[in-house]
Amino acid sequence: MGEMPSVSVVVPTLDEEAYIGDVLAAFAAQTYPAEQMDLIVADGGSHDRTRAIVEAFARSVPNVRLIDNPETHQSAGLNRAAAVSTADVLVRWDAHARYPVDYVEAAVRVLQAPDVDVVGGYWEPIGDTTFGDWTAAAMASRIGVGTGRFSADAARGLSDSAMCAIMERSTFHAVSGYDTAMRPAGEDADIAYRIRAQGGAVMFDPSVRAVYVPRGTASGLASQYYGYGIAKANLLVKHGEFPSPRPLAPAALFLTLVAAAIVPRLRGRLRLLIAAYGLGLGAGAVATVDGPPSRRMGAALAASIMHLSYGAGVWAGLARQIAGRRN
Repeated sequence: MGEMPSVSVVVPTLDEEAYIGDVLAAFAAQTYPAEQMDLIVADGGSHDRTRAIVEAFARSVPNVRLIDNPETHQSAGLNRAAAVSTADVLVRWDAHARYPVDYVEAAVRVLQAPDVDVVGGYWEPIGDTTFGDWTAAAMASRIGVGTGRFSADAARGLSDSAMCAIMERSTFHAVSGYDTAMRPAGEDADIAYRIRAQGGAVMFDPSVRAVYVPRGTASGLASQYYGYGIAKANLLVKHGEFPSPRPLAPAALFLTLVAAAIVPRLRGRLRLLIAAYGLGLGAGAVATVDGPPSRRMGAALAASIMHLSYGAGVWAGLARQIAGRRN
């Protein structure tokens, strides 16, 4: 790559009218040379005003394209965006986030460092509802699930994966892009695994910073983390190992609670197990979450939803994989 490589910012969308305007504004405000950037939005058939907002923006800002993603899921949309890109670097953005004006510049700078093939950065979780704030607090603390990318004190270093991975387009195509079987999530972890298997390096660097907006409702959070659990099961079956041991704890927790509920001789201990889990989670929230007691207990509630939904998703994903292989 040259000193100022060309960049495609690629964004998969589906019904993101509440957030896409901020994403578009962030693209227009980037400090990276505008003539070296384009924006490719791959929309999965939004039923809200997402497409209209992007189309209106494209009429006033150059180098913005809206393409169709008939498969709807984000890994397919990212592949379609990469297929039409001619840029040197692919910078993935998600619509459920806010990006500082120097995001692309910082990402490219880290990517140009020696022996760096994929870049991931620090995501500051900030909720836009009361429950979203509780979720953000849980994510930023040690009681969440896989919170390294959300930790403000995380240090630069090699990583097993990268949220919203940034890489050269040639690196992306060398591993045939995202695996569209990775759904509803897990595509970042999978492509990072394959790149590392070929000797590539995934670098976490907190100088690449953005704001992540967590789900604002309990049901939305449960659905999201259930999907994350399914994704980890898919990764286990595909690669023979988890990218990291983090999924084991919520999977074990969920299995323990289910076993205690259905095995007669363990059923009497279920209340003790739930009480012990709740006390441990509450103590962890008090010790690691900032703010008033209501926020700390709210974070504990959000974390419990993460843990149990994630654990349930792991086992559901494994069951689906086993059933699929038998069929």
